[in-house]
Amino acid sequence: MKTDFLIIPECFVDTILVEALVPPDNREGYNHQMGCNKVRPKSPAIETFLLKVAESVKINPNEFGIPNSLKELKSVTKKRTSKNNPNLKNFIKALKNKNTPQFVTLSNWISYLKENTFHSNLEEIKNIQ
Repeated sequence: MKTDFLIIPECFVDTILVEALVPPDNREGYNHQMGCNKVRPKSPAIETFLLKVAESVKINPNEFGIPNSLKELKSVTKKRTSKNNPNLKNFIKALKNKNTPQFVTLSNWISYLKENTFHSNLEEIKNIQ
């Protein structure tokens, strides 16, 4: 059963991250929610996550043409064009290639959820590293 349509990233930058960590089985990619920009979380989780991981592995986002401030990064990631932004994709791939514990765990969570669609177990997810 194809499960790529069941993975629904919240925003374009989430889609890029998910596709970098767990490449989809189809050419279209994962099912992106077109209305994601209508929901504005108090804390921009994905952008904060990316900047913290970059800092932990000493990768400067500016070297990829990506802003290193949260406010400026959000202005890049919240645009529809960000899904096709090669600088953003290269930045995320560089972070992925560092095999940080954060990226490994996130990748494992996504893989687990993809493989266990409708049958996931919260206790199993808590134990995934």
